[in-house]
Parts: sequence; structure tokens; C-alpha cells
Amino acid sequence: MDVGKKTEWQKSSLEGTFFVIDENNKAKDCLSKLLNQKELMMIVIDALASTICQYTRTVVIPGKPYFKNKVSKDKPALAGLIRFDSEKIAMELFFGLSQDLFFLLYENMFQERLNKISEEDADLVAEILNIAFGVIDPKFRKLGYNLKSSFPKIYTGKKLNLAMRKILPEAIVIPYTVDSKIFFLEIYSTDCLNEKWEYDSKSPLQKAS
Repeated sequence: MDVGKKTEWQKSSLEGTFFVIDENNKAKDCLSKLLNQKELMMIVIDALASTICQYTRTVVIPGKPYFKNKVSKDKPALAGLIRFDSEKIAMELFFGLSQDLFFLLYENMFQERLNKISEEDADLVAEILNIAFGVIDPKFRKLGYNLKSSFPKIYTGKKLNLAMRKILPEAIVIPYTVDSKIFFLEIYSTDCLNEKWEYDSKSPLQKAS
């Protein structure tokens, strides 16, 4: 890919998106309500695309979100997990990348090729999530949602396999396309990732499990 080329992302469209709320499933109920808040969803979807585009100089095209209720059989090479909280809403995000896609983003950003993923290199995913939160936060605040973000967690290898075994199946899935390859952002309701989240000591939020 010519990284000198002007990059852009295609803003998402949620026209016609609607899921029936299942009162017997709290996770699906919560996610259905979130998915039908189109303005909030578009902020999250476009924040990740624009962040990757701007900081890794890579063209990113988000697709239309959908609801899943089964654990995915495809496992990424690494994943970043983060939680956003407010008085009105909370969500947990799972951002997974294949090895090939991570190598592509890393090379486009740093002009350096990798042949393996070290813990230090994997921090790029944490940076992307933190920057995306910086895009999401002010827009949510304008709509009356005062968000707080946990510290992101980065998993690879065996730690990622263990983390994925704990995840509940229900999630909103947003596909993104990069150079004909696809990666996914999965949005879960509260505590579906079964992680112990930590927040900055300056945050009024305490550690959450």
C-alpha cells in the first residue's frame, strides 16, 4: 500500500437497523437498546475507523453492525479490551486483529516490518483504543453521557485464548475492511467480558469486576 496516498474512511450508515428486544436476555436487551441509539453507535464506529486511518495511514471502511449470539470460531492474533462507563450507559469493547492486519497497520504507521508480535509492539492496539476514546468522549458528552474509560487490556497467545473462554456470546459486531481483509469490533454489555477493570486513580470510578 502507498502510505503517501491520502487515506480516508467511509462513514457508517445505520439506516434500517433495528433489533427486537428480548426481555428474557439482559445482555441482548441492553445491546439492542444501544444498537438502536444510532447516533451513539455511529460515533463509536466512526471513531475507531478515523483513528486507525489518521494514525496508521490506512484506508478503513466500516460495515453495518449486526447482533451475534454465538462465540466466534475465528480467533485473532491479538486483541485489545476496554470498558466505557457513565451514569446512563456502559459498554465493553473487544478489538481483535489478525497477525497480517496488525503487521500492515504497524508497517504503515512506523515504516518498519515485523515478523512477530512482541508485547511492546502489541501496545499499538492499546494506543488505538485510547485515542479512539479521546474521539468518542467529547461527542458523547455533548449528548449528555459523561464517559470514563478503563485502562485497556492487551492479550495475545495463551492469555488471549483464556480471555476468550470467559466471554459471553452476545455482542454487537462491527466489521471493518482494510485492503480486502476484515477485522471486527465487538461491543458487549456490562460484565460480559468477565474482566477486572482498572481505572485511573483520579477517576471517581472504583475498580470494577
